Amino acid sequence: MSALRLLRFLAPLVLAAAATAAEVVHEFRLDAVAFGTNAALVAPRFDPALGVLRRVEFELSTRVQGLAGFENLGPGPAIADVSLQSAARVSLPDASVSCVAAHRADAQFALAGFDGQRDWAGSSGRLLPAEVTAFGASVVESGLAAYIANGRSNELLLPIHLRGGFQLRGEAECALRESWNVQVVVRLRYVYEPAS
Repeated sequence: MSALRLLRFLAPLVLAAAATAAEVVHEFRLDAVAFGTNAALVAPRFDPALGVLRRVEFELSTRVQGLAGFENLGPGPAIADVSLQSAARVSLPDASVSCVAAHRADAQFALAGFDGQRDWAGSSGRLLPAEVTAFGASVVESGLAAYIANGRSNELLLPIHLRGGFQLRGEAECALRESWNVQVVVRLRYVYEPAS
């Protein structure tokens, strides 16, 4: 059988299979949380009356916005190595699986000796606005029973852990000031074959 004939034979089957898939999407948002936050999202489990659950997809995104200021307090010039990092993790019912979104941004600054004012500016300081975004995804295709509603439990508890912050390294003897606003979005998608 030629490849073209095989393609003509298989195409309707693939399209029919794709046409029968359906999905239910739940989105959860945590706004203005701080680094170090531990929280738990409560999500509805999949309703088996809809059909047969085929897979569960998770998407996790984080957005960190804020300011970091540092001032060289030493008498001479110094180099400041700075990094902003963010890592969020959602633990899924199967403890061996999680969804992670992480990002790190690094920079280096030459600072003059202390100019006499702790103002996070001038030749001895910097005030940096920063924004860091990260995205992660996971797909679960086995152990799906943990996601399906049953007579005992119709809710799914998803622990979420947020870590990160601003780090200053290098030769600088610096004072540090920082303020961050972190947003976390978790999207849970149940992909299923509808009941007949």
